[in-house]
Order: sequence, then C-alpha cells, then structure tokens
Amino acid sequence: MDAYKLSLKDDIDSWLKVLNQHNIQDWMIVLVDTYDSKKASKIIPRTTVLDKIRNDFAIKHGDRCLSVLNPTKFESRSAESWRGFISRIQHFLLVAYDRQLINFQEIIREQRECRNKKNWSFCKYFILQEKLAFILEMLGIYDEALVQYDELDALFTQFILNCDVG
Repeated sequence: MDAYKLSLKDDIDSWLKVLNQHNIQDWMIVLVDTYDSKKASKIIPRTTVLDKIRNDFAIKHGDRCLSVLNPTKFESRSAESWRGFISRIQHFLLVAYDRQLINFQEIIREQRECRNKKNWSFCKYFILQEKLAFILEMLGIYDEALVQYDELDALFTQFILNCDVG
C-alpha cells in the first residue's frame, strides 16, 4: 500500500492525464497480485491496493481496474483470474472497435450529406466508404461490407446520371 501511495498513484494519475489529452477513452489498470497478499488482507479487514486504485481513478468505471493472480504461484487459482482478464480485454476491444466504427460512419454520413455542394469530391467520399467496407470485410462482417459497396455503386450511378443531365 505504501508503494502505491508514494509513487504508483502519481504515475497512474499522470498516465491517465496523457490519455485524456489525446482523447483516448479506453484504458485498463491491471494489478498482478499474489495469493499470499490476498490471504493477509482477509485476516486484517482493510482496503486493498485494488480498492484504493478504484476509488482514486475508476469511480465511474470500476470494471476498468482488475486484479490477476501471479501465474508463477498458485497456478490453478490464477487461471480463473487470467480468463477473466482475457474476457475483459475482449470486451473492451469490441467496445473500442464499435465506437470507432460509429465515428467513422458518422464522418461518411456527413460527407454524403454534402454531395449536392459544389466543392464535394466523390473521390474523397469513395475512399472513405471503401475504407469502411474494407474494415468490415477484415472483421468478417461481409453482409455489412457488401451494403457499403452497394451504396457506393448506387451513389456512383446517381453521380454519373446527374453529370450527364447537368
């Protein structure tokens, strides 16, 4: 607990500030713990380092702070904590991907809405939408990727027809 108060608390605080400056919303604090320290903390009921970290930095996001047991000791007990850790990472990765895809789709939607303006560039829009389709393809969401390509086809056809009329 003393090591946390003396240096780690300030280190975590400065790290979170750097993340905030760069608009990074996805983070996780992992405490590698030994089973011995868990036993000792149950004998004398007081706050653990993990509880202190949660109270100091993750009041709203308690699920972003977790403890795993040291795998070199008590392998059977640590396996479950590591499975939970992997599961949490998977969840946060999916949430982060989803957030980025939503932001990217919003940028594309804004570009599409500007298509009737004089300085609108079909090439710029095409590149953005094609990137989205490619990302969806890489994620294995083939139906959604195909929808993006179909939208590009329809918009390109409309663009050509409008150019012939104008």
